[in-house]
Amino acid sequence: MRQRLAEFIEANGPKIVDRAAQVAASFSLLDPQPVNGHLREHLPDILEAIAQDLRTAQSDAEAVHRAQTPVLAANQPETVTGAYARLRAQSGFTLEQVFAEYRALRESVLTLWSDSSPPDEHALRDMARFNQAIDQALAESIANFSAESEGWRNVFLGTLAHDLRGPLSVNLLTAELLTRIIPEDAPAAPLIERLRRSGARMKSLLDDLLDYSKASLGGGLRIVPTYVDLDPELQDELDLLRPLFPEHGISYQSRGQTTGLFDASRIREAVANLVINAAKHGDANGPIRVTLEGEASATSLSVENEGPVIPDHTMSALFMPFGQFKEGPDSNPEADSLGLGLFIVRQIAIAHGGTVAATSVGGRTLFTVRLPSDEKDRR
Repeated sequence: MRQRLAEFIEANGPKIVDRAAQVAASFSLLDPQPVNGHLREHLPDILEAIAQDLRTAQSDAEAVHRAQTPVLAANQPETVTGAYARLRAQSGFTLEQVFAEYRALRESVLTLWSDSSPPDEHALRDMARFNQAIDQALAESIANFSAESEGWRNVFLGTLAHDLRGPLSVNLLTAELLTRIIPEDAPAAPLIERLRRSGARMKSLLDDLLDYSKASLGGGLRIVPTYVDLDPELQDELDLLRPLFPEHGISYQSRGQTTGLFDASRIREAVANLVINAAKHGDANGPIRVTLEGEASATSLSVENEGPVIPDHTMSALFMPFGQFKEGPDSNPEADSLGLGLFIVRQIAIAHGGTVAATSVGGRTLFTVRLPSDEKDRR
């Protein structure tokens, strides 16, 4: 009588591991040495988990529910396959290589089991459950591998942004000193001013990259809220922005009570990002209107510009990292950047317990940040 598949896996673990390592090492994209070492170290635990899965009773309804359940649910403990994929990512493996190893595992188990004895009435169901278990293990591995890779990518970006700020600060300081020493009518003055503005732009990009890295690592943006009136803060920020975009005639209006617990520096950063976004993606000479409105429990900040309508299906992508809306082949090349401005605006809003939304109708695009005014409203 043929062994049930769970029993076969438990009884033939070393043989399965040997065959899987040989099959995996035969794939051209895998290096035989690390494959053999890693597989022989971790595959027994994966096989044990799969065998235990096969022994667990499961109805058809439970199978459907399992297929619909998110792979990485909140507060879910790390599985054997998840830990294995995380170690694979740390070892520099690619996702294609992880796929190849699971292909080798599936082939080895099914081939050895099929060769052991003729099929019986349980073979089809056991094979279906095994494939489901492998698919579940693969899904967990992909999710954990991707999360681990993304985490290290964000660490790299954050480290890069942080390390580049040092030498850039020296260049900026030098440019600032030169602007004070060299007369405005000197031949080199325009070149020095261009150097200063270029350095300031680079600093802004690096700051955005560093903020993105911090937010993506799970901690979100750090804010230091104090009791402050946002009205004079925004007026000051817009005074700094107007010389950069004189053709847009940036207007400002404030209504209601605008004091509350806010991180004024971060709110100013959000306003600057929204205005810069409006200037880059709106009409070349279109006006930009900034409005601050205080209500009983919340303060709303909006930035409106004229320009191409943003399609509804792309609206949510605007707040994703590196997401940008391109108007078409003739879009403004100056609008190209890292695409982190709106992502950071959203993170600032979230850090304050607030929200950000956008509408684009009739040639007008409006971004609105809504912030609770009091600490108790953020809970």
